Amino acid sequence: MSIKAIKVLSLLLFFSITALLPTPVMATDKHDALLHNQKFTGDFDKMNQNHTIRALVVYNDMLYFFDHGQARGAAYEALKLFEKFINKQLNKKTVKIRVLFIPTTRDRIFADLAEGRGDLAVANLTITPQRLKLVDFSEPLIREVKEVLITGPKTVKLNRLEDLAGQEIMVRHSSSYFEPLQGLNRSLVKAGLEKITLKPAEQYLEDADLLEMVNSDIIPWAVVDLHKARFWAQIHDKLTLREDLAIHSGGQIAWAFRKKSPQLKKVVNQFIKQHRQGTLMGNIILKRYLKNNRWVKNPTQEDQRKRFAETVSLFQENGKRYNFDYLMLMALAFQESQLDHKKRSGAGAIGIMQVLQSTAGDRNVDIKDIEKIENNINAGSKYLRFIYDRYYAGNQKIDLSIKSGI
Repeated sequence: MSIKAIKVLSLLLFFSITALLPTPVMATDKHDALLHNQKFTGDFDKMNQNHTIRALVVYNDMLYFFDHGQARGAAYEALKLFEKFINKQLNKKTVKIRVLFIPTTRDRIFADLAEGRGDLAVANLTITPQRLKLVDFSEPLIREVKEVLITGPKTVKLNRLEDLAGQEIMVRHSSSYFEPLQGLNRSLVKAGLEKITLKPAEQYLEDADLLEMVNSDIIPWAVVDLHKARFWAQIHDKLTLREDLAIHSGGQIAWAFRKKSPQLKKVVNQFIKQHRQGTLMGNIILKRYLKNNRWVKNPTQEDQRKRFAETVSLFQENGKRYNFDYLMLMALAFQESQLDHKKRSGAGAIGIMQVLQSTAGDRNVDIKDIEKIENNINAGSKYLRFIYDRYYAGNQKIDLSIKSGI
């Protein structure tokens, strides 16, 4: 299976219909929908009045993802701890402040924050001079971050960074790696050497996706934060971490918020000081998601490629029938069952699309015998079309809910 066929497809899923409860909900109520769709640029006092802090997040296998309908990740856990921290600080016992997670993309996250589409941005964000022109950052969560070259199984021998002259590196231009690579190019030109061609990577490609491409010899190398590369090297055994070839050292990772937000800055920094790398809770979270790979599966494994090949025509058929991108439907199925029709959940969800009997029997779906894979995919796809048409049609950003089975 290709990278776009499953792993990157989860991003399509994230922005479309990641998770829908048996009873359809849009966030939790109309108030949430309003907060999703309206711009708001107030400080912490206004957030307190709204009882909500909007956190901009990016789908990522370490930071924010879903495991059988349950949100997980380092960013998710840190923000839930932040939620508890705030309510304890303010002695909130009844109407509490809560964190509302809002999905975005890396090329939009800082603009969305500055424009008031969110209040915090939490996505392993490195502080850079360019970003500081647009937003402010908290105290660092992680210090002394190295951005290093990661090479693949057939990469030509490199002894120094200058050996990259005239070569090509695929990099997201919105990433923190782009500025140091531009600086490296200036140094190469000054030394009379040819520039590195900085080929734009698609914005949906996370560092993990680029590393998977390196491991599969699709591209020869990539530049990635060392702490992330160490994690992914546990999964992809053909990666070589060139710690001696760092394009930037001494980086700092922090949370971002709008400029002129002194109240929010104060409360965030109070939290960060108790939960950053080196603190008990900070170390627990980092260990859970940077050293423990039990959440992560290699989507190119042979059995999953086989399931993809066996089911793709059924998803294509239902994609046409219900006017969905069939890859989005497959992403949903992979998220819930890893495309395994034998799967059954404790809540009663059945098969490849994890459909409940009650959902299949609903008058808006009315698909019988969901034990059959073709009926299961039909029922799940039809239900998604019903939900989309009734609750989400016309929205630019489709709200994210938590799913316990369609």
